[in-house]
Amino acid sequence: MSTPAESENVMKKLRVAKLILNISVGESGDRLTRAAKVLEQLSGQTPVFSRARYTVRTFGIRRNEKIAVHVTIRGEKAEEMLERGLKVKEYELKKKNFADNGNFGFGIQEHIDLGLKYDPSTGIYGMDFYVVMKRAGGGRVAVRRKQQGRIGKPHRMTKEASHKWFVEKYEASFSRHASTSRLRAGPRLLPCARSRCGRQRKLDQRLEAQRTETPARRTSAAVGARDTIGTEPDGGTVAVRARASEQAPKKPAACER
Repeated sequence: MSTPAESENVMKKLRVAKLILNISVGESGDRLTRAAKVLEQLSGQTPVFSRARYTVRTFGIRRNEKIAVHVTIRGEKAEEMLERGLKVKEYELKKKNFADNGNFGFGIQEHIDLGLKYDPSTGIYGMDFYVVMKRAGGGRVAVRRKQQGRIGKPHRMTKEASHKWFVEKYEASFSRHASTSRLRAGPRLLPCARSRCGRQRKLDQRLEAQRTETPARRTSAAVGARDTIGTEPDGGTVAVRARASEQAPKKPAACER
């Protein structure tokens, strides 16, 4: 909980450090070139291509192949683009969109929702928004080349601070669909827990069946060379010796010519 003195500290106010727009196409060629054109129209900057780190035959990509394009925006232009992106999302995000360090991200399905005119030759692309947050002062000490230092814990960015900034600045809200559906559905068990419960239930059923079966049935089911005690219909007991030689199947007699 912040004190009044901390809330009035101008050096602790939150700001948008930068906004990264990313379009991951998954292949090189004309589609990637058109995606770069879309980002250039949105930001007015030259985008940068990202390369694959290793070969994945399932996805059909090779190492060092260009598969994505991104652009970094700062300053007032970043806040303006963030406003347009949040408008598409109706100013509603999930709490899990926010990282522990205060940064957050989201995605949109169609770039034409940001105000661009649809071009049949270009097509429609979705993109990712990732916002890096910072405080007004004190952040350079951790990234400068000479005499680096650590940022104190009271001055570090937190998830709760970003939540508060997001709600107050944009009058936004957090989606509760995931939490309410989880409450309605009840607690979910992991696959391993479900399998353990199933095995335990089958074991209990087997033990219950052994308790309820008649002694005569247990006597007839005895195999091997063990002595078992059975119950006759008149109520007496009888000892039955089942031998392995008697239980072994007999060989068929040879056919006579």
